[in-house]
Amino acid sequence: MHIGRVPVVTEAGGQVQVFAGTYGGASSPAPYFSNLLGLDVEVHSQSTLTLALDPTHEHALLVLEGEGRLQDDRPIEKGFLYYLGTQRSALDVHSDAGGRFLLIGGPPFPETILMWWNFVARSPGEIAEARTNWEEGREFGVVRGEHAPRLRAPDLVRFARPNPAS
Repeated sequence: MHIGRVPVVTEAGGQVQVFAGTYGGASSPAPYFSNLLGLDVEVHSQSTLTLALDPTHEHALLVLEGEGRLQDDRPIEKGFLYYLGTQRSALDVHSDAGGRFLLIGGPPFPETILMWWNFVARSPGEIAEARTNWEEGREFGVVRGEHAPRLRAPDLVRFARPNPAS
């Protein structure tokens, strides 16, 4: 489904395009199947934009263009996904030169989530099973066309402890 335009909410200090979920009374026309939020946030130069958040959801912020700082004056940089956790009813994003940011959010998973290479699971056993399925060409399908050889999954040596925030 092609979505030509998404709703735009104008706020003091910038504007917000709602591509998933509902924000500021505007809802994305895109189909989605969980209670999530996806915003393309533009903060004007020399401005602070205050985003209203659902404190029961966890959120993360990514710099797409420009620069910015969070309300605690912590700089945020390109190339990093800033996990903001839960318990926030608002987020202030300031930019001196102007910036564009991706904000995503939704209800936290009720259980611990493990991530290893290209796999997401709930237990080391599920990760091992996913790796085996990948290596044996099961359950992941085949990408048709001219591509480089299929990547091999790294050996399972050890798992890092799960992120306590997940």
